[in-house]
Amino acid sequence: MNSESQIVRTVRIMKIGFITFALLLIYLIFKIPASAPQPIDPTVEMAVTILALVDVVLGFVFPRFMMRMAQRAPGNAAPATALQRWFAGSVVGLAFLESCNLFGFALHFLGAELGRSELLIGVGIVATMFFSAGAPPGRDEGNRSQG
Repeated sequence: MNSESQIVRTVRIMKIGFITFALLLIYLIFKIPASAPQPIDPTVEMAVTILALVDVVLGFVFPRFMMRMAQRAPGNAAPATALQRWFAGSVVGLAFLESCNLFGFALHFLGAELGRSELLIGVGIVATMFFSAGAPPGRDEGNRSQG
């Protein structure tokens, strides 16, 4: 098995792990009642919700931005390969999407409406299922040479 297929498989396994984790967060929300002494301020609840949704958008936009970044990081003698940048973009994108799940989980314990927490975690799960950082660079080049 070559390096490219191992990296692609790693990203797939991470996606499955993040989706499983989000499902476990939903389970915990139902099993552990919110213990906030008072409900969260609606302004804070809305701000956290907007921040979570911005993270979802960044999860889809930022990996493509990373692919366009310079190949060499400052102070690093070896330039990053296109496959390494693709993998880094995938990891960062998945992390942004996972933050939406975590914001939903945190809102539950801050006393937010249960529907709001479920909505954010649901959006995080669906976004993770549809997430793709694009075709890995090696596959894209192979398709060009065959066509």
